[in-house]
Amino acid sequence: MATYEEWNQALFDYTLVGMPKGIRIYLAIDDEAIAWVADELRTSADDFLEVIRLRCLSNSAVDLDRIFAAGHKDYDTPPRYFAFLCAMVLAAHRMGENEETHSPLAYFTHFNNILGLQVDGRSAGLKGGAEQELWEDWALWLRYNGFQPTATKTGEQYYTYARSQALLRGLDKTRLWRHFGLNNDKYSGRFGKGELTAQVRADAKLTTTRFPKHLRDLLDTEGKIGATRYDDLSDALYETFDIWVDSGRPIDRSKAHQIAASSTLRTGLYRTEHYLTGTNFYLLPRQPRHIQANEASVLYQNESSPLVTSRAGWFEPFLSLPLSFSDIKHGLTLPVQGIERIKSLVLSPSEFWILPPDPDDVASGVYASWTDRPELGVPFVLLCSPNLRNDVERLRSESLIGWNQETELDGWIEYTSVMVLSDVWSEVRVEHKELVNQLRPRSHIGIALRGGLRDIKSGAWLVGYGPEVIVHAFAKRFNVTLSDLSTNAAIINLDLSKSGDSLPIEWSQSGDYLLRVQAEGQQYERFVRIADWSNVRLSSVADHVGLKIAGSAVFGAFIDTGN
Repeated sequence: MATYEEWNQALFDYTLVGMPKGIRIYLAIDDEAIAWVADELRTSADDFLEVIRLRCLSNSAVDLDRIFAAGHKDYDTPPRYFAFLCAMVLAAHRMGENEETHSPLAYFTHFNNILGLQVDGRSAGLKGGAEQELWEDWALWLRYNGFQPTATKTGEQYYTYARSQALLRGLDKTRLWRHFGLNNDKYSGRFGKGELTAQVRADAKLTTTRFPKHLRDLLDTEGKIGATRYDDLSDALYETFDIWVDSGRPIDRSKAHQIAASSTLRTGLYRTEHYLTGTNFYLLPRQPRHIQANEASVLYQNESSPLVTSRAGWFEPFLSLPLSFSDIKHGLTLPVQGIERIKSLVLSPSEFWILPPDPDDVASGVYASWTDRPELGVPFVLLCSPNLRNDVERLRSESLIGWNQETELDGWIEYTSVMVLSDVWSEVRVEHKELVNQLRPRSHIGIALRGGLRDIKSGAWLVGYGPEVIVHAFAKRFNVTLSDLSTNAAIINLDLSKSGDSLPIEWSQSGDYLLRVQAEGQQYERFVRIADWSNVRLSSVADHVGLKIAGSAVFGAFIDTGN
């Protein structure tokens, strides 16, 4: 039997492996996830229940002291209570169609069953609110490590932290699979995330569609563009649809499919610009969700190219394999070796690509598919097919977007320094609706971090040379706070009315800080780490690749003639 520690680590990897920094994290642990992790650990799903009961109970009651040391702050390793939080979310996923999702009794019936406790209502030993400290610590862990937490409490009911993580429950996925299978003609092709969400929302309004109430409510409230969790729901729907497609488009989602996963590795575009070679595009492979990939490669033109981990969520771009515009137009599928369950790397054909700047180095001149949608206040590159020109021009005529330059590139159009200028998108009429879905910013507020002196290895800025902070918002008024995460105390609290101004922050002390902007019910966060100069280690000199010109090699300011 796998130990609690092994389950804790495996569930942690399942949740965070392959996730880019800055993304909103859901602890989406359902029976499918437990089956997946059990398969990875070469054990059974029932094993999880046994280890949870052995570690987290004492004298037939929950004993949080066995998994959580209050005041002990270690954000470099997975928290020991992680598997317990997974068990709490699993209970929320198991709530059935006819159960009142706002009923604590219904929730704790499932949670007590997981723990093997024969009690009604709140679990023995888990006094009202006792779990809140775990959820708050998990939120701090995520922020310290560059992610955004999503667990929230509704009213005074503490169990709602777990319920907020069950975006799509197991029952919802099962009904979605059946809906896709029974309407295969409607779902025969590939969809963009916005297109898929819009189609499922439209189908949910039909009386013949038998979605659970939880899913219908979710589509109605969070499926609208601009909703707080629109992107989260779109990602969950797309992942479910992708797995259904790769599983052969069956009508029913049986237990045999509970460890099903997408067999394809998605890739985006990586754009560079050079005064000699011009604009070039390369593959930027995403890391697979849930799977550790240490020794993998891609076959291209009879050559094997290794997949090298670059940063959380991404492999290094294939800079030795420049893409043709034909590749970008028609897509590309390449065999993958060395990753269990993954068979191919796929560049999907698309009529447009949104390419924001490198979030870790916005001044690098590199633009790539780091995010599906632009961030407010951050200029990006839009590469699109000529048949979208009228739509793009209409968006500019409606003062929704603007750009600095338009360039023809071998059958494509590239718009550079594109900015979103307005949030009034509901009335715009275009032919390609997915273009509008994806160009709308994911939030009406945003924080841009510019300049400063940064340690590339740790991602921290140095004392005295922290980033310039610029807040962007469509709201007439918004609140900005800067908090020290070590004390959770606010250092700066400003009520502002002008977007685009630089904030008066000096970054004079090392530490971990949280920037938060709030406006009109929306919230946006950025984590900032300031390091002391004494903590910076010099890198050893590595072999660099020079630019070869007329028998010599140029290395920055040096020229090696070979003599």
